[in-house]
Amino acid sequence: MRLRLYLIPTLICLPVFTFLLSLGNWQMERLTWKKSLIEVIEARLAAPLQNIPESGEWKNLSSDDYVYQPVFLKGVFDHQAEQFWFVHHEKFGPGYQVITPFVIGGERIVMVNRGYIPASQQAPVTRQDGQISGEVRLEGLMVWPGERNIFEPPNEPDNNLWFVKDINAMAKNAGYEDNSWLIAPFFVDSLETPENVYPVQAPIGGQTRVNLPNRHLEYVVTWYGLALALVIVYVQWLIKQTNRAKSENETE
Repeated sequence: MRLRLYLIPTLICLPVFTFLLSLGNWQMERLTWKKSLIEVIEARLAAPLQNIPESGEWKNLSSDDYVYQPVFLKGVFDHQAEQFWFVHHEKFGPGYQVITPFVIGGERIVMVNRGYIPASQQAPVTRQDGQISGEVRLEGLMVWPGERNIFEPPNEPDNNLWFVKDINAMAKNAGYEDNSWLIAPFFVDSLETPENVYPVQAPIGGQTRVNLPNRHLEYVVTWYGLALALVIVYVQWLIKQTNRAKSENETE
């Protein structure tokens, strides 16, 4: 009877302890991975500009190898085909980031995020000085599209308005079919930062936000802490039961 008294709590606590320990170990692995990733990205952001990869390599590019890579490219903006990604600027409030097809050699395009404009200046006529014509040399960061979450509203291509950046859909909506044009699988976020701020005469570049939350250490402490707490509670219970058994034996 007494063996059963010890056995049942032990059989309950052991798998729970193992589970908590495994979660802590997994978060330790994630912590190491995240630290390495942050180091890689910081080094990449500080790296010198390099020419954009050759178009023949585009389909095989890995976002892990090129995300946030500083690059330069030469081409022509198609301002008539601007697309607008809805954003909230930390200083100026709701507005858009202007995504403009950048035509290279008359057969390839890269969708370029030129930067932020306030909602009141969505119409190009309000920022004519920024509608650069002719061939330009652009500097920016290679950025891959993100995934939609359940809180984001549907895109409105009829209004050239996007809540989730979709390269192929944006390019098609801008008039560039993928069977006629070679479309880069990445965006280039412009690093151009005009001196003017508000009202803007050109989109304010440099809007890339590298957001890599690293709370894995917190999770490690949580799971290992719960595992340790379980051990302490179990040992205290075990001591209490042992002392009670001794007391009962002494009174018999």
